[in-house]
Amino acid sequence: MEAILTWGTSIALELQAASSPVLDGAFLWITQLGGEQFFLLLVPLVYWCLDKRLGLRLAYLYMFSVLANLWMKALFAAPRPYQYDSRVRLVGPAQTQPGFPSGHAQSATAVWGLLGLRVRRNGMWWLAAVVVSLVSVSRVYLGVHFPHDVAAGVLLGVIAVVVFVRVEPVLSDRLATLSFGAKIVTSAVAPIALLAVLVDRDTVAVTGALSGLSIGFVLQQRWAAFAVAGSLRQRAMRFVLGAVGLVAVYLGLRAVFGAIVSQEETALWYLLRFLRYALVGLWAGGLWPMIAVRFGLAPREPR
Repeated sequence: MEAILTWGTSIALELQAASSPVLDGAFLWITQLGGEQFFLLLVPLVYWCLDKRLGLRLAYLYMFSVLANLWMKALFAAPRPYQYDSRVRLVGPAQTQPGFPSGHAQSATAVWGLLGLRVRRNGMWWLAAVVVSLVSVSRVYLGVHFPHDVAAGVLLGVIAVVVFVRVEPVLSDRLATLSFGAKIVTSAVAPIALLAVLVDRDTVAVTGALSGLSIGFVLQQRWAAFAVAGSLRQRAMRFVLGAVGLVAVYLGLRAVFGAIVSQEETALWYLLRFLRYALVGLWAGGLWPMIAVRFGLAPREPR
């Protein structure tokens, strides 16, 4: 293992040998293509405006992939390059999670891989390959991952897509047979049960978002059943206004809850963090689509 870390350090140092403020800024931007905030906008764009079912599938795949990645990180507890060797420069914020495997590389592979499968156009596959490659290189350049971290992340992302496309239709069919009340209870309880594996700041956030999104989807299917159809202007307004609300919930609740609880990692802090991400998921999955239907920004699905 020491030899792999030493080799990985040498690769990171070689990449950073050509560092400059321009490259630093470019890779900090590129790395966001595999991060939470990027998917916080990409997935709703697909869900609200392009393909409702694909958007929902992207959301679930992304969140389950993140959970699997967090469990793997906790299991291996591997260092990051800048922690292992002081010669490696940390570009950007410090990381709170262990390094192996790379979450950004895994998330980018999973999400863009599923997009490639569903869109089925060569251009999308090329775009997916470019994005995953750039994100992977950026993680090594920034000093936060070894090459084997990103390789494992890409591999796990591929596995996540393969497993998801096989399991998701079966689970969807079974969930569709449940009553409205059973769907709500399942949406609320099942994500919380996943916390039995690991409780930390990130798993609490993901399970909260998973719960809120699921409840929101069930609610809108019953009371609005929005469709993505509409003019380009209508879809643009739907996305922009919805994204403004999403960011307001995401950042606003962080400020409000931060004022309520200043000390992190307490029971109340975890509860409020779960609630914050649950409301983000609820807005994206149900509240905004129902509002959009009510004010004519989205049509209803044909029954």
